Amino acid sequence: IDLPDYYHHKLLFVGWTMAFIAWWTISWYFISTSFSKNWVFSYLQFCGKNVTAFYVVQWLLIGNIATAIYRTQFPMQWFLWFVVITALSSLLVWAYVRLRKSWKRRV
Repeated sequence: IDLPDYYHHKLLFVGWTMAFIAWWTISWYFISTSFSKNWVFSYLQFCGKNVTAFYVVQWLLIGNIATAIYRTQFPMQWFLWFVVITALSSLLVWAYVRLRKSWKRRV
């Protein structure tokens, strides 16, 4: 294994990367605190808190739908499917989260 080929970044690149990550983090902090009551940010926070559930639900939907209709769709219809899958996944994850909370209260 030739490790110098793999670890080829110099100190300048590492510094630039760290500065970019710091700028990105600070920017998102100010954006999220400024618009935290916005419905888009509320939805993104919900998705972030339940990302594993979204992943499972989306791939169950996509996997089952794609095997049946993937080859029959035109590229313009893919956008429609994106919207439908996202909306359906959101609805199913929202229901799952509510059911999970009610199950935890019973136990």
